[in-house]
Amino acid sequence: MELPALAVVPPAPTVPTQRECVLITAHEELGVLETGFNEGPRIVEYQQSTRAAKKSPYCASAVHWCLRSCGLVMRPEWEFAAAARWSKEREVFRKGQLEMYQDAGLGHALDRISMDGDIGLLYYPSLKRVGHCFMIVGENEDYVKTIEWNTGSGGEREGSGCFMRQRDKEAIHSIHRPPYAD
Repeated sequence: MELPALAVVPPAPTVPTQRECVLITAHEELGVLETGFNEGPRIVEYQQSTRAAKKSPYCASAVHWCLRSCGLVMRPEWEFAAAARWSKEREVFRKGQLEMYQDAGLGHALDRISMDGDIGLLYYPSLKRVGHCFMIVGENEDYVKTIEWNTGSGGEREGSGCFMRQRDKEAIHSIHRPPYAD
């Protein structure tokens, strides 16, 4: 007697969490380049996400676009383009906390100051304000690994596209956690 063949059922596809979706989306943007100063088809999409003017800096608009692409819309959109305006909410780290923990002998308590998918901000004394934001995609003892828009391979603030970078934790002004659904 011949036994019937067993059906092989493929595993059900897994749906990424909202945070995973944002990280995948950000990674897919690596290599997007401007076609002129703060211009290009994808750059315009980023700017439209926050209603920012054409040719305006787009680092925060690109982060917003990644979040929006995964169903997380930070409102009001035009406030998100000005990172310093929305950044007071959902802060999980601020410059000076590293030193505070180290001085107290608790440096080990800060194995990580971020989670992948958090948003980092840089403060520029020459501007007297926050002037750049990025998506955090990894971290080690001294650095956060980032995906940044409107930067260059050398780390300039007004760059030519989307690049992966590494930022010294000491240089970070603050880190903020979007309200992911997961």
